[in-house]
Amino acid sequence: MMSCRLVLLLVLSLGFSLQACSGEDPSPPAVWPDREWSTSLPEQQGMDSGLIAQFLEQIRDQRINVHSCMIIRHGFVVAEAYFSPS
Repeated sequence: MMSCRLVLLLVLSLGFSLQACSGEDPSPPAVWPDREWSTSLPEQQGMDSGLIAQFLEQIRDQRINVHSCMIIRHGFVVAEAYFSPS
């Protein structure tokens, strides 16, 4: 059962990063960290913050054994969450 949840989490997280392009200009080149990551709002990187929030709530509500989650898009941290052990 736990492995099914982990696969679901992986699929959901990949879905966030593989959203279809909507005909807009291509994204700017990635900004990779030197000493620390740059941050950005999810919407500025073509992601839906509501879906990210739902994803993180599911981890918490289902008490999935995940201690931290960082979502990076185009070299920017768009979401970061830490969970206390259950």
